[in-house]
Amino acid sequence: MRTEPDQVLDAAGPHGEVLRVVFAWRGDRFGHAVLALRPGAEPRVLLESLEGAAGDAWPSSPALQSLRIEALPQGRAALLVGMAGQSHWSASVEAVPGRAELRFDVACRHGIPCGWLGSRYHVRDGSGSGWQAVAAEADLLMPAEHEVAIVPRPGWTAPRARWKYSVILPSPAGTI
Repeated sequence: MRTEPDQVLDAAGPHGEVLRVVFAWRGDRFGHAVLALRPGAEPRVLLESLEGAAGDAWPSSPALQSLRIEALPQGRAALLVGMAGQSHWSASVEAVPGRAELRFDVACRHGIPCGWLGSRYHVRDGSGSGWQAVAAEADLLMPAEHEVAIVPRPGWTAPRARWKYSVILPSPAGTI
């Protein structure tokens, strides 16, 4: 059985607020959780990725089996790749310098007509932390209570699809 240590990427805002993504090995792939850390408060889990099973050709979230966190000129980013069925996945998660913002850029290359494509999350803290998800080249869906999904916009062309989104933890109210 493969085990991997958890890996962490932080995006720090100007007033001590931090948005953290923790990548953890789950079965046959990396899943992740997004946490809010504010000065003087307990960390709060905001989102947890919903993963598929080993035999799923179209898992709930991208099947990502390789992870590397890199220092880039503009900051740090997690780079991930993997596969499920006949589909190949890639993702990058960038910590935006000077902001509590994580930018996700996900792609899938597939050789057969696809089923579900997107990133699906269980919403653990929907209100208390003031966070927001912003779909930038994607659509944001609420498929069930306490779930959010980010999917490619209609019109993407096979054999590849791409979707981008951000999770943001705004600065505390009353700060500049």
